[in-house]
Amino acid sequence: MKSLRKELGAHTRSKDLGEHAKSHRADTKRLEKQLTTLRKELAAFKSQMAKEAAKSRAREEAALARFTSKIKAVEPKKSRTKPSKKKR
Repeated sequence: MKSLRKELGAHTRSKDLGEHAKSHRADTKRLEKQLTTLRKELAAFKSQMAKEAAKSRAREEAALARFTSKIKAVEPKKSRTKPSKKKR
């Protein structure tokens, strides 16, 4: 009877270990999928940030160009006449 109990206990532990291993594989697969999804989301976020930075730089450059053109339009034109000589 004692040996029968040992065999049954070993079989039960073996069965529990098998179930645990199966559960562990499922958990691992689920975590790998989550990791893949997070990596894709991170790559998309980085790409979006780069695009937004480029748009912002383009807007700044356009505003600076407009500002510079307005300043140049307002600047007084230098006269092209010869300076008069002082009489002594």
